[in-house]
Amino acid sequence: MLAFISHNKADKATARLLATALVETGVSVWFDEWNLRPGDSIVGGIEGGISQCDVFVISWSFKAQQSN
Repeated sequence: MLAFISHNKADKATARLLATALVETGVSVWFDEWNLRPGDSIVGGIEGGISQCDVFVISWSFKAQQSN
């Protein structure tokens, strides 16, 4: 199983904890700072990650709600 972690950049630390916890339980995770490299297309990388994932996880928060 591959889980894609969607999060607001203001919640990066919390999303990282979630991603790490999932990996520790044996789940493969697509997490931007682990999968995107300098020079990669951000949009292309995210679209590729989403298209490969089995599970889409949204980290929702007040900060996420307030962002565009």
